Amino acid sequence: MNCSSTGDAIVPSPRARSTLTFHVQADAPPVVIQTNWLPAPKDVDFSLYLRAYWSMTAITGGSWTPPPVEEVV
Repeated sequence: MNCSSTGDAIVPSPRARSTLTFHVQADAPPVVIQTNWLPAPKDVDFSLYLRAYWSMTAITGGSWTPPPVEEVV
């Protein structure tokens, strides 16, 4: 797998209305969306972490929370 994070070396592709979707899965998705792919282990529990570098007040004050992770089967 050799990928445990993404950073400024990998620029994700935004979708319509400036939304951003990451594909967290073991198998590589189609090439057109691979810039937004985060490899994950197959059939094993794992954790996702978000490191935020903007207004700490919004995050610590609870006025902003990350969107939920949605499982797509």
